[in-house]
Amino acid sequence: MKDYNTYFMTFILSGLLITGIKYLTTKWDSKKLSVVLGGIPTGLIAMYVLKSSEGLEYSKYYLINNIICTATVALSFLLFYNKVASKNDIVTISILFWIGIMIVVYVPRQRNEK
Repeated sequence: MKDYNTYFMTFILSGLLITGIKYLTTKWDSKKLSVVLGGIPTGLIAMYVLKSSEGLEYSKYYLINNIICTATVALSFLLFYNKVASKNDIVTISILFWIGIMIVVYVPRQRNEK
């Protein structure tokens, strides 16, 4: 039963995070605050539930993931800045870029670890 409570709380907290971002962008018209709220390092918070022995490896992959996310945001910024496509197209391109890089980085690692 304890596992279900953990999943339920994670679901609620995730929903509150997304709802909070939406609220800040629509009611307060604050893009800066919504980015701060959306940028909460949930990966660091997740480390509370890890075993002590898992911290170093998790931190390494979290760092790699953040570098990939930074590259993805930089790509989307450049696409928006140069007005090369519509908002939805830029978001789609950015997500596909992120997925592609994640596959290139993580799939070979999974094969090597087996």
